[in-house]
Amino acid sequence: MQATLVLLAAAATESYVAPSSDETACVFIDALVYPICFNARHFMELFLKDSIRNVSALGKNTTEVGVIATHDLIGLWDNFAAAIARDSRLVELGMPLEEVFKDVAEVDNKGMAFRYSHDLDERMHLRDLEHINLDVLGDRLRKMFKQAEEFTVCLTVLQQEYAQNTFTGKLHRGNIEAIAKRLPPHVNWAKELEPVKKEICDQFGLSSNDFGKALDLIKHHREFSSLIGLESPLEELPVDVFTRLACVHSGEAAHDVITKAEWLSLDAVMEISRIGSYSEEYDSYLKHISGPNFEGAFDPMLPT
Repeated sequence: MQATLVLLAAAATESYVAPSSDETACVFIDALVYPICFNARHFMELFLKDSIRNVSALGKNTTEVGVIATHDLIGLWDNFAAAIARDSRLVELGMPLEEVFKDVAEVDNKGMAFRYSHDLDERMHLRDLEHINLDVLGDRLRKMFKQAEEFTVCLTVLQQEYAQNTFTGKLHRGNIEAIAKRLPPHVNWAKELEPVKKEICDQFGLSSNDFGKALDLIKHHREFSSLIGLESPLEELPVDVFTRLACVHSGEAAHDVITKAEWLSLDAVMEISRIGSYSEEYDSYLKHISGPNFEGAFDPMLPT
């Protein structure tokens, strides 16, 4: 991607600055056209391979993808589209790339046309393509790169999200949170759940069994259970710990009015409050810092 953008910039100015002499050198645009196209196409191939590998490891029925030994863009796109179908958020960001990817594949599907003038049978590549407009191509490529970067950022976030194991065969964590927000309070389920259930099942294409799995997950989830009026208390933190903490903060009490176990639990609460953290991480983080092999220092008097 960077190579493509640098070459496009050099073609636009018809020059570049030589680092050895700091002098401006001229550029022949025709000499850059094929390298620009080749690098852009190669980015597409690598993007598809990397995305297929990472997406295939998300959710249930994960697949470990090794080396993908093909240069076939059409085949790679088909595999990519099938892989991202497991999460609607990836579909929303990934499918807009289809048009430009298939347009490039139509010109150079196997990665040979922009490398060699002729194929193995001595037939000339790109016989019907007389001119490549770098202004038009550059605009489309920059748009494509931006979309691909947005997809990759989303995929990175979702890798962390799926690691929390808060999903079902048909629902990702975002779906489950949205469902929890639409449910009536748990105490009213006997009277109010059925009509809401039908709406949710129709929207997400769920069976009664699928819906039941979502409800069970919500009821036992530290965060989502609160949305239906159920409490999942942190057993390590009694309610009065915050009163004692206020006394420590005001100087009315020493740090030892809070036990070490409570300090560790407060540390875990702080940890999961960070951007990019999940409530599911509370238990694993607390276990980590409470374990005998934890190498971090414990001193509640140190500033955080």
